[in-house]
Amino acid sequence: MNDDIMENINKKIFAFANETNELNIEIGKMGICIYFFLFAKNKKNKQLQLHAEKLLDAIYEKLIKDISLKSIPDLMQVGIGINPYCSC
Repeated sequence: MNDDIMENINKKIFAFANETNELNIEIGKMGICIYFFLFAKNKKNKQLQLHAEKLLDAIYEKLIKDISLKSIPDLMQVGIGINPYCSC
């Protein structure tokens, strides 16, 4: 696939990730975070890795701010998503 097209797609995905308050895998920050981690690994792309790390930081910040606002399914999905990428 054309690199310019993928770059535009990734910009849109990252912009959406910054706007959404959802944390789940399907339509939230965790799913987008996993996407960027996997894509970065596949393409050996440090910029995509940084996008994934920023999203993971944003997820942690939201949870630290007030974990009680998140549903149990959202928290479970974040846990599933974080597990491979953290040294918990």
